[in-house]
Amino acid sequence: MQNLSQLKQWRRAVDPAVELAGFDPRTGLAGRDLLLARLEQQWAFCTKQQLNICLLLINISRFSLVRRQRGEDIDSTLLAVGHVVSRALRRRADFAGHIRAGEFSAILADVTPDGARHVAGTMIEAVRQAKIPLPGAPTQCVRVCVGGACFVPTPHHFSKTLLTQADQALDEARGQGGDCAVVYDMGDHPDLARGGW
Repeated sequence: MQNLSQLKQWRRAVDPAVELAGFDPRTGLAGRDLLLARLEQQWAFCTKQQLNICLLLINISRFSLVRRQRGEDIDSTLLAVGHVVSRALRRRADFAGHIRAGEFSAILADVTPDGARHVAGTMIEAVRQAKIPLPGAPTQCVRVCVGGACFVPTPHHFSKTLLTQADQALDEARGQGGDCAVVYDMGDHPDLARGGW
């Protein structure tokens, strides 16, 4: 028996659209590869223009509970959190993605460290207000912590520097418990300004 994928005239009906390549099907946000490609573009632009660039990592607290649930429970939780994260980004140039299990990210260009902290706080509060049920613990709601890095890139560094700094900030935020944001700036790591990283 034939299916639509075997009939050339129906091929486009079942093939994923080119525009959807690189997006996470569960959340509708950019996947890891697409997000990292966008980060490279923004890094190059901000280096040339000498503008701040910020990467925020948004982590679902106690995601191990969510992972033990059925696939549809995980999908609905990720979809809900991804929706809240993307709605917290107001500017057209801001870019959100789902990059790891239970972890989202946002790229912000031309933003101050205080502005990045404000966005991080807005995301935490928006997730709290959304009251997304935590699968596996029905009386509890999803909480997130946010780690980020925000600075003017130098020609001596690569975009991975930003990712490394954001990861360290996220570890610090996790250590402080849920509903916490830590965003590093140049003052936190002066070696970045000297190109000594």
